[in-house]
Amino acid sequence: MFKRPIWLHLLLIWLFFFMALDSVVDDSPTMDEQNHLARGLAYLRTGDPRLSMEHPPLVNLLSALPLLTMPEIKLPLDHPSWERPEGWYEFADLFMWRSDLDVTKAVFLARLPVIFLTLGLALVVHRFALQLWGKRSALVAFFLILFDPNILAHGRYITTDLGGTAFLFLAVFLLWRMWRQGHWSWRRWLIAAVGMGLAFGSKLSTLGFVPILAVVALLPLFERARAKPYWSGAGRRLLQFITAGLLSLLVLWMIYGFQWEPFHFRSAGMSWLNELSGPMPTFWAGLEQIAAFTGSGRGS
Repeated sequence: MFKRPIWLHLLLIWLFFFMALDSVVDDSPTMDEQNHLARGLAYLRTGDPRLSMEHPPLVNLLSALPLLTMPEIKLPLDHPSWERPEGWYEFADLFMWRSDLDVTKAVFLARLPVIFLTLGLALVVHRFALQLWGKRSALVAFFLILFDPNILAHGRYITTDLGGTAFLFLAVFLLWRMWRQGHWSWRRWLIAAVGMGLAFGSKLSTLGFVPILAVVALLPLFERARAKPYWSGAGRRLLQFITAGLLSLLVLWMIYGFQWEPFHFRSAGMSWLNELSGPMPTFWAGLEQIAAFTGSGRGS
């Protein structure tokens, strides 16, 4: 027989799914969803992440996975927009609206993984709250995250917002577990590195949390005993964070399909690097592009 808290959790999950699926059926595609879906499906079909300039491909890939059940979908790979660096919007428009695509079915299927990512975020929040404050607080946190208006709004769209939030929070939780260990645990270090790689592969703006987390590693928040000097623990945590971050780049490179091609920077100061080849040039070009957008007042 299930205990009452488990029934409450199941009730909250079913209520969330009802609200999410009901809105998925009724809502027409937003402006950005066609772009994210085209990126993900093009990468799945071709293995080429060239369209993933503004956003890393992980969340787009997950969204596009259910569309593998629709082999009749055709991508405009023979159109010039596929070859042009700035042609991603036209490519997405052709894919979504100027083909024989069953848009209603495709959008419904592609939104499902985002709903599951939302539930995954809620489960990680629950686990974090459980370890910090206990069962009752964890249940309250589970309820608040599932039915937060912002989460309900974005937790069903084919964008990177919810996915970036979910994987970033997962990475923070895994880092917290590693730092709380009090000694170097290779297993938790490896898992934290994977979590960081997933976060960086979900949304470029997650990189903005790197200096914040580096500072958090130095704070006296994780010591259970004062037997050792404070700076020895802080130094260990910072070293764990830096080395896990370096390893996370391998996970990120894996998400980009181990892409190794010539770099394609656009700015005059970086263009000299285009004569060289290196890992995941699409990621570095995307960073440069987002930095340019941010400098001109546009963010990721």
